[in-house]
Amino acid sequence: MDWKRKILNDLRVELSDEFDRNFQRKAFFDQPWPPRKMNGKGSLLMVTGKMKKFFWYKHKATKDDTWKWMALMKVGTRIRIPQRQFLGDHPEVRKRCDAIISRNLQKAGQELAKRLV
Repeated sequence: MDWKRKILNDLRVELSDEFDRNFQRKAFFDQPWPPRKMNGKGSLLMVTGKMKKFFWYKHKATKDDTWKWMALMKVGTRIRIPQRQFLGDHPEVRKRCDAIISRNLQKAGQELAKRLV
């Protein structure tokens, strides 16, 4: 695996772990989430025939009844998807990215030095 892919993979793993930790601490790093207001934010999805095919596929693959009930919805039914929190730009994210990139570049430099000797 080349070093660029290694860096990107490490970033993906570390930041997705950090994303999960945000839910555990109910905060975006050190900033607590504001109380949630039910003001209709989020999305409305309209069920299509293509979505129903996907739901049936997932039901057959997982045997999970949730997918079955979604597949049985009529075309045109609306599904409300709540607003999702995401991992955005934050000093902690930048710090982690810098650390991962530095660590991987040091490893790549050491491997290159070994090959040249």
